Amino acid sequence: MDENIRIIVDTSGGDFPCDVVIRGSIDALHSVEGVDILFTGNKNRIEDALSMLEHPKERVSILPADAVFPMAEKTTNIKKLLYSSIGRGLKALKEGHADGFCSMGNTAAVVSGAVTTLGRLPGVVRPALLTHLPSKEGDVIFLDAGATVDARPEALAQFALIGSGYAEEILNIKNPRVALLSIGEEKTKGNTATKAAHQIISRIPEINFIGNIEGNHILTGGADVIVCDGFVGNILLKFTESIFEVIKSLYKREGDNMNNLERIKNRFDYSERGGAPLLGVDGVVVVGHGRSDAKAVKNAVLLTLKMVRHRIIRRIGEIRWHIHT
Repeated sequence: MDENIRIIVDTSGGDFPCDVVIRGSIDALHSVEGVDILFTGNKNRIEDALSMLEHPKERVSILPADAVFPMAEKTTNIKKLLYSSIGRGLKALKEGHADGFCSMGNTAAVVSGAVTTLGRLPGVVRPALLTHLPSKEGDVIFLDAGATVDARPEALAQFALIGSGYAEEILNIKNPRVALLSIGEEKTKGNTATKAAHQIISRIPEINFIGNIEGNHILTGGADVIVCDGFVGNILLKFTESIFEVIKSLYKREGDNMNNLERIKNRFDYSERGGAPLLGVDGVVVVGHGRSDAKAVKNAVLLTLKMVRHRIIRRIGEIRWHIHT
């Protein structure tokens, strides 16, 4: 009988108490077989939260880590990061005690800790956070959502390769259409990095590159994967999170039937996605939203499990970086 996949869940650092993270993780355990959870964080708090929940005790363990890396803390404090629940969890992943890591904590700390502890996959210039947006055609994935705010053209080209491979492996999209976010469809439009990245990506035969895409076409369809740097991507992500609340407010103001919005709401709800995979580092890492409720945590754990089962790290590691950079 195959051993269960073990997922490390960081219980510290999010906006909610660790009880919420633990409840969501246990919900994930109840929904699927073949996975164990290793909680990292304050041992007493974790035990107190677990005592209030029915759970398969043989599938749950604890890695004590009392130090918390706060949301506002600078990631230059490497010593504090490595001894925090994030750092301890990533170290356990590196040492082979688990198969994946999931945190709702400080995004920059998870990215920095993952690069420092796990290292980048051979040939990878910079890692990227990948997330989903709803579109008229279904969903579109875009990267980077905040891991690399100043991406060089070579990094943007690698994001295109990573995003294309993820779309094929995880989302089962054959020959995904990849676009580069810019201020015009013409290849001469954009800043220096975007124009240079366009030239590189257009020469990569493994990518179904459809050229530049403007902001007004992100949600209207046409691309399966959209590439941008982490500065633009994180702004875009936070902006789209507010869209549904604005629509909901307008509906209420006009007295329209709110029941019609439920189906739309789920497509904008970050808790449905769970988290954003950090791709390009040598290990499965998922970063959840700081405001994640139990539902979002559950889906983040399940996403981490899915990435392990699909061996996404091996898939990305097989990309022939050396001929593209």
